[in-house]
Amino acid sequence: MRSENQIGPRPATPPLRIVLTGFMGSGKSTVGPLLAARLGWQFVDVDNVIEAEAGTAIAEIFARHGESAFRDLEHATIDRLASGENLVLALGGGAIEREDTRELLLNTPGTLLVHLEVELATTLARCSGTETTRPVLADRANLAARYERRLPLYQTAHVSIRADARTPAQVVDAVLEAASLQPQIDNLYNQLAYYTLAHPDPQFLHQHVVDAFATQNADETSKPIAVVFALVGLYLHLEKGFTGKQVQSAHMELAKWPNTWVKPSLPKERGVIRIEHVIAADPGPARDAMIERWCASVWECWQPSRAQIIELTQKYLGIG
Repeated sequence: MRSENQIGPRPATPPLRIVLTGFMGSGKSTVGPLLAARLGWQFVDVDNVIEAEAGTAIAEIFARHGESAFRDLEHATIDRLASGENLVLALGGGAIEREDTRELLLNTPGTLLVHLEVELATTLARCSGTETTRPVLADRANLAARYERRLPLYQTAHVSIRADARTPAQVVDAVLEAASLQPQIDNLYNQLAYYTLAHPDPQFLHQHVVDAFATQNADETSKPIAVVFALVGLYLHLEKGFTGKQVQSAHMELAKWPNTWVKPSLPKERGVIRIEHVIAADPGPARDAMIERWCASVWECWQPSRAQIIELTQKYLGIG
């Protein structure tokens, strides 16, 4: 058993797509959407695509046509999807058993294959109660044999991330680090912060960057107060016309109130505009306008929490 993440040969440049593999209960369908949200990429679950296109459940495909026919269909689906860019792709647990599927994912330029590694005990604990939809869980001997057979195949991935004791957000951080994408995101933020802090506009444009970045990248580890304050900032700016300085003053007023802030539910989508799009805009009016579009794009995704934010501003700031 390996106690640390294992990183093998991988693309020298940041990947165009990340493919998640691992045994059932490893967190592929949980981590995938969070990872995609952090990157502003699309998340696709291969099993969901197969079921949608076949018009029936995977279990039914197995029952009618057998495993070999299903694996042919699965390989063709992965082959088609794995050419997409800005994509997080989650595989079914058994996809890795097919050699040509492994070769495809390991050798396609721009693809990073990531194994979310868990012990069998973790699978049993996380999947407890799902025996009706996963009958293989009831057959412990065959389940253990399947796990042992697949584990060395999973470990051929470019990267293996131990996921047993990590939260989904921590797994996302580990994947971003392994993919050399987290430093890229941080560097972009630092570059944009340098631009806005040096901006000649006295209205403190930088505050809107802080709020947009915080809400777009919030996860389970984010402090409730940070998420709430950033959402208040976006609401006041976009719907009430507050400048950055006025938002900053509102934050200071909110901070006077002793409160256990309740973090709003995290949306799966965080806006189609990302910080890299802002940086790509020419400095000056074009970039300033892109910052405004970025804020609006992020705020739109948090609309289910709008009523909560309005209630807070009414209660603590007297702003309706």
